[in-house]
Amino acid sequence: IMELLQLLDAAKRASPSEIIVVLPYYGYARQDKKEGKHHRGPIGAKLVADLINTAAGRRFTSVIAIDLHAEAIEGFFDVG
Repeated sequence: IMELLQLLDAAKRASPSEIIVVLPYYGYARQDKKEGKHHRGPIGAKLVADLINTAAGRRFTSVIAIDLHAEAIEGFFDVG
């Protein structure tokens, strides 16, 4: 994940017209909802999406992911 975030930061600093993220594997995809008795567990899939959104910035136009665990993960990304 850190390598991806560093790559996105470098790409953003180069001022491209768009950034397309390709994820052959999406880490933490199975953590897509709150679990446990009190629903206080982490939502790892959302956290990773937030990190990608922040690192890529406003030029983040699309994400291509292979075999997401749940369709709800698509809504975690802020693509323009």
